[in-house]
This record gives sequence, C-alpha cells and structure tokens, in this order.
Amino acid sequence: MSERIEPCPKERVPELIALLDEEFVLSRGRAISVERRFPEVFFARNLGNLWTVLVDGEVVAAAVAKPFEWLADEKTWTAAMVGLVVTRPELRGRGLASRLLVRLQSHLAQQGSELAVLWTRHPQFYERLGWIQGDEGLFGRALLDAEESPLALALGGHPPGEKEVAEVERLRSQWAKERAQRSRATYHALPMPATSLEIHLAPRGEEPRAFAVVGKDGNTGYVYEWLGDPKAFPALWSSVRANCCPLFFNDRAGSSASVWLARECGVTWTEQRLAMWLPLAPSTCAPALIRWVIPYLDRI
Repeated sequence: MSERIEPCPKERVPELIALLDEEFVLSRGRAISVERRFPEVFFARNLGNLWTVLVDGEVVAAAVAKPFEWLADEKTWTAAMVGLVVTRPELRGRGLASRLLVRLQSHLAQQGSELAVLWTRHPQFYERLGWIQGDEGLFGRALLDAEESPLALALGGHPPGEKEVAEVERLRSQWAKERAQRSRATYHALPMPATSLEIHLAPRGEEPRAFAVVGKDGNTGYVYEWLGDPKAFPALWSSVRANCCPLFFNDRAGSSASVWLARECGVTWTEQRLAMWLPLAPSTCAPALIRWVIPYLDRI
C-alpha cells in the first residue's frame, strides 16, 4: 500500500470535496457543499492549505486550514484555523489522520503561523498531537413562538450586502477587543446547518449601534455573533426573534450579550468547550490562547 501526504493537487480538489461532503454534509442529512459553505477555504490561493492522504492514488483522508489574522492583547497574531478532518471509515484506526495532522502542523509553522485553532468533540485525539483544550464559549437556546405578522417580517434581517457588512465592521472595530480580520467572503460563509445568512442592525432608522449575524435553516435561527451597545439590544432582539423558532446562540462567558439575553429574554446557556489550541511559535503563551473565543462565523 503506497501512501502520500501532501497538499491536494488542483486536479484532485473535486475528489477532496466529495469526501468532505459525504462525511460532513450528506451523511448528516444536510445540503450545500462545503465548497459553498467555506468560501475562504476552497479557493485557488488557499490550495496549499488543503491537505490529503493518498493511498494507492486515492484520496482517503483530509484536513484543511485557513490562515487568518487575530487581533488580541494589542497585537496582531498570525494564525490558522484547522477543520474538516476526516478519514474514510474503512481506513480509520491506522494513524492516517495523525500523520496528516503532524505534517499540516509543520506546514503551518513553516508558513509563519504563531498558533492554530480547531473545534472538536474528541479532544483526546488532538491532545496526543500537542493541542491544548480551552474555551470560554457558551451555547444558548431560546424557545419562542414564531411571529408571522407583517410587523415581524419588517423587523427581520437582510442578506449581507455591502452596506450591512460595512456597518458590522464599523461596530466590530468599536466593540470587539478581540477579533479575526475578515474579508468580504467571510460574510458569504454558511456554517452548518444554516442554509442562508442574515445581518440584523439596530436600532432601525438610526445609525446602528448593535448587530447580530444569524444563520437560518427554515424557521430555526443560529446567532453566530451579537455585539454592540447594550442600550440597542432590545431593538436587536425584536429583529432577531422575528420568524425564528427556536433560536440558538453562540457567545462567550461574561459578555454583555450573554448576560443581557439570559436576564431579559430567558436564554439558557451551557458551556461549549470545543476549542483546542496549538502554539506554533516560542512567543505564543498558552494561557492567553485558552481565554479567547473566536466567533462561529469565522470558524471552519
């Protein structure tokens, strides 16, 4: 059995995407390919960060990375997100994914990444490869009656157009002391299982002072980011809850949004300890990593 671990050749990308879709989309009853869901990952300039294991000439395992800049502690960190790690079921247990990740980690360090981050429900596998578990993230839930009145429809969000994205970026620069640098393509991402993305700005008719980025799957809403002036949160809540039942939230412990949503809207929170961090440079301090929370929209 011949084995090669390498960045995915351009002509094999469709085979890579088919493997990922089978594992993360089709087998879970979802639609919309990973290629569409993660536009900052599957494009020509990132081809060198799509890694595969080829056995006898076939793609049997994969992992992808997305370089990004992280602003925190008055510094810009050169970082990488890792995700979509998979091995064909019949070849699991042979160490293919472990060998692949070791090579990918070395590649990211050579590129100059100071740290890497991924999200998983199987931390033991990654701990053996040097990853550190740490996450102050929260997962929230609000059960609501869907509002279908014309007023509720008018209060809803909008697709991420140029104006909406500009307002979100203005508010992020003001209110997010830790944030990932984003491109326009970030706002075309569709984290699973969402099938569309909305931006909500509040208050309406004035310069926005708060925003929410919401994924939709039917009537279900997934709030990936909620940020801004707490005085604008009541108006933002009215917009976000329109036609969403239920609503799910991603946030961080102690944020103004998580506190307000629990107190005023009955959102219940549980710890979401999925993040794992990998220091890739001597200057990277592990205690700093584990208190950061990267918004769901930025993740793979």
